[in-house]
Amino acid sequence: MLSEVDIKDYKQLDLFQPSGTEARVIDDITRRQQFGTYKYGTTVENNPLTLDKWLQHAYEEALDLAIYLKRSLEELKEKSNGKS
Repeated sequence: MLSEVDIKDYKQLDLFQPSGTEARVIDDITRRQQFGTYKYGTTVENNPLTLDKWLQHAYEEALDLAIYLKRSLEELKEKSNGKS
């Protein structure tokens, strides 16, 4: 694992530039942050929710993810069975 010093060295050498999938994920995060700031009027960092509220929110997001994953898996299974 790289230390902060190693990362700074990479940045100085311009070798620490995300590309491909990683760059697209960073773009997605940037757009989500901009949208969230617009929608809620604050950043996640400055949001005054309590820890239990943050955990509840994360739990609900994880449930949504499970639903999306299950639905996607079912679609792939149907397609592999020729039911598309």
